[in-house]
Amino acid sequence: MIGAGAGLSTSAGLTYNGERFDKYFFDFAKRFGIRDIYSGGFYPFPNDEIRWAWWARHIYYNRFIDAPKPVYQKLLSLVDDKDYFVISTSSYWKPLYNILESSDLSAIVVNAQHMKAVPGHTLRSMVCACSIPPF
Repeated sequence: MIGAGAGLSTSAGLTYNGERFDKYFFDFAKRFGIRDIYSGGFYPFPNDEIRWAWWARHIYYNRFIDAPKPVYQKLLSLVDDKDYFVISTSSYWKPLYNILESSDLSAIVVNAQHMKAVPGHTLRSMVCACSIPPF
């Protein structure tokens, strides 16, 4: 079992402030005073066009661009010939899933609440995203 959380993403260089934020979100920082990628998600942008520009960029750099460091590729090389199961309590599974999806392995995303009985799948073919709702 692999537990993927914020530490894994951070070690891969997927930071939400500092150099990475300054490089990709400098214009939002300058115009709106936003200080990091996380808090920008809660910013009350003046209109939908700017809000969706923020979210489009956020999604692009956190979903479609490879992480700055090869942590996920190294993890894949450790488990690539083994059965494994990945669980995360948030969206931190996404970069790892991107790597698995681009390999020759079969990877699917499932809701942890529906994991009790999934016939026909081995552990090697599953990536689980478990979101814990706020109380």
